[in-house]
Amino acid sequence: MEVIYSVLILSLVLNILFFYFDTVKFIWPKIKNRLEERKTITNIAESTPEVIADRGLKILKTNKSLMNWNEPKGFTQELLLLKSKHYSKSKEYRLYNYPRAYLYYGLSEFFVKTRNKEKLVELKKVFDNFIGFKNQNTFKINRIDQLPFGLTALTLYEEFKEDKYLYFSEELYDYVIKSVGEDGIISYREGQEVVFFDTLGMFVPFLIKYNKYRENENLLELVKSQLDYYIHHGIDKESFLPAHAVHRASKVKVGSINWGRGIGWYLIALSNYYQQTGEFEKEFKGVLASLDKLKTPEGLWQQFPGSYGKFDASATTAFLYSFSFHKDIKMNRNEVLNKLKPYLGSDGSILETSGDTYGPNHYSSLFGKSEFSQGMLLLLLSQLNK
Repeated sequence: MEVIYSVLILSLVLNILFFYFDTVKFIWPKIKNRLEERKTITNIAESTPEVIADRGLKILKTNKSLMNWNEPKGFTQELLLLKSKHYSKSKEYRLYNYPRAYLYYGLSEFFVKTRNKEKLVELKKVFDNFIGFKNQNTFKINRIDQLPFGLTALTLYEEFKEDKYLYFSEELYDYVIKSVGEDGIISYREGQEVVFFDTLGMFVPFLIKYNKYRENENLLELVKSQLDYYIHHGIDKESFLPAHAVHRASKVKVGSINWGRGIGWYLIALSNYYQQTGEFEKEFKGVLASLDKLKTPEGLWQQFPGSYGKFDASATTAFLYSFSFHKDIKMNRNEVLNKLKPYLGSDGSILETSGDTYGPNHYSSLFGKSEFSQGMLLLLLSQLNK
């Protein structure tokens, strides 16, 4: 009888695990996404940007990550991948990464531009606790994805003149320099055979902002050398759109040429540098012209612009933010928010961000909320007039 009971219990446990991994984990994100779509904002009001900002601040006060980092793989595959170091993103990885970094930056810039000192002070307290200025063991700098946290630190330094923000930025800068490979290119991850366009969106805005605090060293030259490499080897010469990555040894383009968030990473870097120096104007205008042809009838963009697919908030907000740096493109807050209205949740969240990408030609099919898109939208709003 003990053997029978043991077999029955094992069978029950296995059935529960199969049901959870093969059914619940697969179908729940899709159900949740559908439910969120029905709870969108009805009217754009003067207070809507503040509602979006308040939602962003509320997100940062929790330790819950919104971004979809892993897709359900089914029980058997989950079991086989348990020992893989790439299997699952840890809680630390999800929190101390670019989505939350750009949300902090978007909020800091929004509160500065709207002169909301009270909210900026509130954000400062949340940021200080998150980084761990009172507890040096909280934040471990170990990824290029963390560099955008330095953007917030520098904004807070400009506003409050507290040296801790500059020291933190110095540590991030040291990490960038250590990430330069033998070929002079900053690596996204150590030992990778390809260099990703994602990398540009992580370090270029930070180095440009940090440049004025670095004595006797022109960081813009380093930024230009990186952009030169990617433009020479990774850009389609007719459309000016970037491939996902460049194979390091052969200099061959790899990955999708129209991955939306990848184009966004490139544009974030290119537009920041263009604003600072006026250089790469041909490349900047070339990308804008191609994206203008690839937008949907709503005037927005998909996960893969020009292809059949869902609206992607991460691509669209990154594009619009980058466009705002071009002197000939005129936008205002109401115009942008009315375009995005079908994808703005009633609580101020922006919906429909594609999940984390696993590598060239390996993209997520999950969509949901993300700190990154929320932050990009706030950066965009901070650039625009009412």
